[in-house]
Amino acid sequence: DRIDPRDGYRFQYEKYGFKGEGLKNFNVEDHSLTAYYPIEDLDSVLVSNVFYSKSKVTKPLSLFGGVDIEDTEVAVAECIAEQKGKPNDSTVSVETACRGLVRGVQDFNVEGNNSNATSLGGPNRLRSYPISRFYDTHSLFAGLEYRTYHLESSTPFDFLLEKGVFEAVQSAVFYEIGQVAPTDNHALYSDFKYSAGVGIRLVFSSVVLRADYATGKEGQETTVFIGYGF
Repeated sequence: DRIDPRDGYRFQYEKYGFKGEGLKNFNVEDHSLTAYYPIEDLDSVLVSNVFYSKSKVTKPLSLFGGVDIEDTEVAVAECIAEQKGKPNDSTVSVETACRGLVRGVQDFNVEGNNSNATSLGGPNRLRSYPISRFYDTHSLFAGLEYRTYHLESSTPFDFLLEKGVFEAVQSAVFYEIGQVAPTDNHALYSDFKYSAGVGIRLVFSSVVLRADYATGKEGQETTVFIGYGF
């Protein structure tokens, strides 16, 4: 059952990114392993998930015809050359303005290199935090969710534009931990952020409607969403 699995394992790998001339190019790789442990003839299921994401900037933001922006003097010289013959109404010299521009792009690249992995926080991972609360070059997440099924049936329905089969009401309790870091070292595997909560779901043959309430160190969040968190 792809919509509501109760036994087995699921591994998902996704790679995506962005390419554009003169813009920051990057790749992101996501790895997710989910295990389903049935309990009491499938009336309940314990679900565990481990998620790891990493990002890599393949080409930093560049200006001045593709000049290496990290080579400060070359980039400044190219900037000054582009400004020759143009009116300068500012009290700041062209060289000073160019150095400020180059430094700004360099700082942007440093920050940009650390902000591309799949973030934590929101409806799927670390549900007690706002969307994209934590982000960096690497992210790690692990979660446990105990799901119990009630009122199981196979009742067809046809409501406006949606039709299918109602299968169950589901209650759940969950606990999650996660961390982000600029490098894949001890910082990624320590001082975890956490979320704990409860949820109720309506399980249909074609979709799962989910409502979760989670609490953590920074407060609480309520989520109404389509599909499972993991």
